[in-house]
Amino acid sequence: MDAFEKAEKLIELQEKTECQRCGHCCTQTENIVLTPYDLKMIAWQHHQTIDRARAHFTRIIDRDHAIRGIKKTLPCMFYDPLLPGCSIYEIRPAVCRTFPFKSQPADDTPIVYYNECPASNKALESI
Repeated sequence: MDAFEKAEKLIELQEKTECQRCGHCCTQTENIVLTPYDLKMIAWQHHQTIDRARAHFTRIIDRDHAIRGIKKTLPCMFYDPLLPGCSIYEIRPAVCRTFPFKSQPADDTPIVYYNECPASNKALESI
């Protein structure tokens, strides 16, 4: 499968994935890596400057590449069990938007997903 085909398949799977709001992704998974756009949106949502949001919500994950992520807390600081779910769902980070699929379209790996996610299992059954 080339990168284009893989991207199409990931898009198809993502479109068929209906979040069950179980909170597994917010309470059990690894680092949530942020893009600069993710940080900008979190700052906007919380009426903060980007610098203030960076200091308040993030930590350095990889010093060599200046990669930042949401501060390591379990559950994620934006998870609200009363909703249940993400309190910033509409602006959630890119890695959360593509969850439960871990693959990137350009890499050589097969499509990988979190099998603990009930939504991914339902999406895979539908294709």
